[in-house]
Amino acid sequence: MYIETRYYDNGKASARAVHVSETISNDYYDQYCDDVGEGTRDNVTSWICNNLININDINELTSQLSAGHTVDITSHC
Repeated sequence: MYIETRYYDNGKASARAVHVSETISNDYYDQYCDDVGEGTRDNVTSWICNNLININDINELTSQLSAGHTVDITSHC
């Protein structure tokens, strides 16, 4: 599993879990894909701890990413 992050030109940022690393060229955001291995909850939590800051509820963020939701991470970058 990969965590895809998008950093938009307007200052917003989002992340989502994907099963295939795919980089799309776009003029509106920069995109990155990080391999988190098997996609276990521990691997997703580890990615969050290593890449994001100011996290109030790591469990909620881990649950949302693990479930495949796109998450607004603007305040955590």
